[in-house]
Amino acid sequence: MGKVRRVDLSPDEWLVGAATLRPDERGCYITVCCLIYSYGGPIDDDDRDLAKLCNTTIEKWRRIRASLLARRKLFLRDGKLSNRRCETEIARAASRPPLEEWRQIRAVVFERDNYTCRYCGKRGGPLECDHVIPASVGGAATEENLVTACRPCNRAKGARTPEQWGVA
Repeated sequence: MGKVRRVDLSPDEWLVGAATLRPDERGCYITVCCLIYSYGGPIDDDDRDLAKLCNTTIEKWRRIRASLLARRKLFLRDGKLSNRRCETEIARAASRPPLEEWRQIRAVVFERDNYTCRYCGKRGGPLECDHVIPASVGGAATEENLVTACRPCNRAKGARTPEQWGVA
């Protein structure tokens, strides 16, 4: 897997998961997670490089690294650092269509739906493609499973089906 172009990040989930970390640990944690996403998988456990990228000393990085490993925020595999949530999101990202293919699918869906939100009927404005069956539960990024949605409707629907959201 190469560089990941987009991941799903739940700010609330991240904040809860990082709530017990000190500010310096939190900064290093998000930096390491971003590096894992950027590299598309586990990263080299190189104290010098990671301390520099986290803008800290090697000694302080080693203390923070030990704390993050002890708290199971990070783990080591074959000499590389990783994070379980990052690995899950990277695997999900691998199932997404390439960017150019996604742009084509989106254009077809918007045109098919006459640039109108399928949920509230609003035409124009910032539009998004919504997975009728959410991607988080296996919904495919295909024309058959995608509809045009305005941003407020897409955010309100979230990872639910239209039936679960109450608009079916």
